[in-house]
Amino acid sequence: MMLRTILVSGLALFLFSHICYSQNLQGTTYAQAMEARKGTLVYTYVTTPGFAEQNTSGTLEGLSVEIMDAFRAWVKDEKGILLESSVQTRGNASVFPNFMRNINQAQGGVFGLGNITITPERKQSYRMSSSILPNVSVMITNNRVPTLQSMSELSETFAGFTCYVVKGTTNAKRMRGLADQYYPGLKIVEVETSEESLQLVAGDAKSFTNLDFTYYIAIFKRGLPIKRHPAGDSSDEQLGIIMPKSNDWAPLLDEFLASGFLESGEYRSILTKHLHRDILAILDSL
Repeated sequence: MMLRTILVSGLALFLFSHICYSQNLQGTTYAQAMEARKGTLVYTYVTTPGFAEQNTSGTLEGLSVEIMDAFRAWVKDEKGILLESSVQTRGNASVFPNFMRNINQAQGGVFGLGNITITPERKQSYRMSSSILPNVSVMITNNRVPTLQSMSELSETFAGFTCYVVKGTTNAKRMRGLADQYYPGLKIVEVETSEESLQLVAGDAKSFTNLDFTYYIAIFKRGLPIKRHPAGDSSDEQLGIIMPKSNDWAPLLDEFLASGFLESGEYRSILTKHLHRDILAILDSL
């Protein structure tokens, strides 16, 4: 009886582990595609205005999506491999830690799309493409707040404010560093999504947040009562496409990005299509 119980328990554990593993995202590897001359790349994403978001018909669109589509076309022309794409998510696509966990557990040709900052820490656990765009993080408040003139005045201009940050992001890390330097004792509250952070700041004139410029696009699209404080801008980061460690497409993706694509008219058209003109002006000034 004891042996039977152990065997049944062991089988249940095996099946549970197999089911959990099979739920992980998995795409065709480059090695597999080279042999079959075809394959499927899996796009997963964190909802990001201008970069990766569903339109009204439920189709994923954005500049990172179009860059990956251009990569697939380039692979067909240069390597003779026909690639399809499949959009897949696990859990809430707006929750950044969930997105990162899905990438970490994925296998093979899976590509994470959104405003993903390239950092040394992330390169230890993931594969990162070379830069697809510089990043500008912007400081945002309700539009009734006086304009911040310099970071040295942060604790005075934003006295009594709450700072909302998105859990697990480089912006959260940056705001903690700025608080240590300019605003000791600042109340910092973690939230799950950038959308939540935007909504909180839009409705509270005693709060602020720091978000990538991509979310600033949402302000123009939706007319939120929010203002940007240029004194709080930071432009020392680069954005890329994130992949699991097992993704062997990464060198080929970098080859594509270095082939002249980032200087091409096609790339500029993609930016113009998905980014507000004021955002383009900020990027062009870097």
